[in-house]
Amino acid sequence: MSCVLFAKSIDAYRTGKKFLAKISVDDTSVLSDSSENIITLVTCVMNPPDYR
Repeated sequence: MSCVLFAKSIDAYRTGKKFLAKISVDDTSVLSDSSENIITLVTCVMNPPDYR
């Protein structure tokens, strides 16, 4: 599991990557509401224009 560390003010948070996938350009399901405190990062996949 990869870990991401980030800090806001004096509080530090450690989180583990839970989900990694290529999704289609029109797929917004990864942005749906959650009861968990999570950060969602969606970025582009280099060269395949059908994915991000």
